[in-house]
Amino acid sequence: MRPEYRPGGDTWNAIVVEDDDANITPQDQAIANLNRAVRNYQPRRRPIRENRRSEQIVGEVHYQNESLDEVQHEEDILGELGEVIDLTADDDPIIYRDRYFKVEFLRVTEIIQRGFPGEEFARGVPYARNKSLGGQLPRKRNEVFAIYEIQYDDPRPVERQALIEVPVLELGASRRLHITNAPFPAHRYDPGMFPDEQAAEREGPLVCRWKVSAYFQSARTHAALKACEWAIARIASSEVPEADFRVPEETLSQNWRGPTIRGGAHNPPPFAQTHRRMPVRGEGQRYEMFDAFCGAGGASRGAERAGFKIKGGIDMARHACESYRINFPRAELFPMTVHEFLFATRHQELRADVLHLSPPCQVWSPAHTVDGVNDDANVAALFSCRQLIEKFRPRIFTLEQTFGILQKKFELFFNGLVAGFTDSGYSVAWKVISMANYGLPQRRKRLIMLGAGPGEKLPDWPPHTHSETGGDGLRKYTSIRQALSKINDYIERTDPHHRPVVTPSAVGAVVSDPDGILRRCMTTSGGQNRHYSGTRNYTNREFACLQGFPVWHRFSEFSVRKQIGNAFPPCVVQVFYEHIQKYLHRADGFLGSSRPRPVVGEGSMVLTVDIDDERNIDGRTVHRAIQIDDEDVEMVDPETYGRPSPASSRTLSPDFSPNRLAEFINLDQY
Repeated sequence: MRPEYRPGGDTWNAIVVEDDDANITPQDQAIANLNRAVRNYQPRRRPIRENRRSEQIVGEVHYQNESLDEVQHEEDILGELGEVIDLTADDDPIIYRDRYFKVEFLRVTEIIQRGFPGEEFARGVPYARNKSLGGQLPRKRNEVFAIYEIQYDDPRPVERQALIEVPVLELGASRRLHITNAPFPAHRYDPGMFPDEQAAEREGPLVCRWKVSAYFQSARTHAALKACEWAIARIASSEVPEADFRVPEETLSQNWRGPTIRGGAHNPPPFAQTHRRMPVRGEGQRYEMFDAFCGAGGASRGAERAGFKIKGGIDMARHACESYRINFPRAELFPMTVHEFLFATRHQELRADVLHLSPPCQVWSPAHTVDGVNDDANVAALFSCRQLIEKFRPRIFTLEQTFGILQKKFELFFNGLVAGFTDSGYSVAWKVISMANYGLPQRRKRLIMLGAGPGEKLPDWPPHTHSETGGDGLRKYTSIRQALSKINDYIERTDPHHRPVVTPSAVGAVVSDPDGILRRCMTTSGGQNRHYSGTRNYTNREFACLQGFPVWHRFSEFSVRKQIGNAFPPCVVQVFYEHIQKYLHRADGFLGSSRPRPVVGEGSMVLTVDIDDERNIDGRTVHRAIQIDDEDVEMVDPETYGRPSPASSRTLSPDFSPNRLAEFINLDQY
């Protein structure tokens, strides 16, 4: 049937992947050819350049000259998207859907009579052909997806919210529908049973392997067709009604990535764990994370603090790689472009439990109005995310990007990015988040994507940890003063990146209330944020703290502010990766805490102390461990996370005195 009723909105028209539909326009064909060329691109070695030092100096000068445009980066994006993004609803940006889905089919679940006889309505789940999704799913003949529109304020189950009503008189001929979680082309129509392709499209069975969900804050935003979150998810085995079309999720995972080690690929025990992960050989089993486009290690630091083992990283920026190597000496660093990495490892099989992607974002900024020498490389890096997924075949991936890529003029690139994931069988969700809601002391908004491989369920989004006013279980926004509070006398004496100097105020400089968050988003040039004293600029160490880095994270000598501004804030990453770790822990069938041991940095130590007023929680005595990272002390529960091994300890800094230790610890808050 093809009812005229159109209940929802369409996404952007974009790249067509592996099209076998003869009814396409020349423009669609050109886009398909472009995407196929990107997919089949063979990376080559980049010639080794001489005199790297002078090259980096030239880069620094060029960067300084562009700083004024960079200051306007976030503001320009907001201005460009002002008509299509609502930044007022619950402090979450809302992505506007400017066209309707064209509902082509209805899986009828019930018939309803209203009014006079003959005024019957069919109620059911709507479906549309994959080709209507603008390239986010492969255009295959008779492949369809289910449409779900979900309101956060609607208490009904998702399955009920998805139903629409269509007059019975508008129903056409019935069609066979195969709902399956098997990969394409299983259960597709038999071409030999139809005289031509047109007949197959009119009469052949439809196959549904995907469902597309649009989430709305309320009935008001639903009526305005403004979604705050999107998801394209594979049909799960539990959603397949007919056994003949059902494939075990374990089989899908095995066929895609090979054996999966429950509990994490790092340091697994010699025997299968049935209930909880236990520390073994002094360190404990952990999930592994690989950091593509790793920079100075913002995402890696946040994931490590969440409990992940950092397997390695890739980045081509020389000074950022120096910082990464300092902070993660045991991780395997590939200081090269992604394409060089793919070429160098073309004969190796690499795996990671979780893969993070932060491809360059400058091309997608509205402030980027003139083509640059690195534009082609940055576009290629975006599409290399598909190749990285195929290389590492992670269970879960995360991606961080500027939300400028959601602009209309970049729809081909964004949809091509999504297609790169779905073409490999990955479910993917995306939304624009305000990082202040996750502890960052600035109103920084970024596009975040979550993906789950074949055999894995798509994780939900981590709940907010902070709000502007606090309350209802949330902490108040992290203030500038709080973020800078760990910079103490010891840091001021020893840190080369903390050298406050009184300077005159520059034109356009912004001074923020120290008990609030930054009024201006921080960029690689600092965003013209001035210290709240009004007498000087922030130091690089202060900027690192305002970007969510722990105070002991180290940086190389050059391009420090650029490294900080480009980083995915570690404090936000930690919240996301703690959430992902809990998801994997539950998916693997484990009980108890998802963190196997105290999270210890590469250059840190742990002490275990007894507290006089021991607390009894759930029938057990709780002792406290103090994690000391020379300049950073945190309280953790060793009974929950596992006691550290002697190998984790080392000698304290000579400047670290008992009095200084007491300054850090406030047992009352624990």
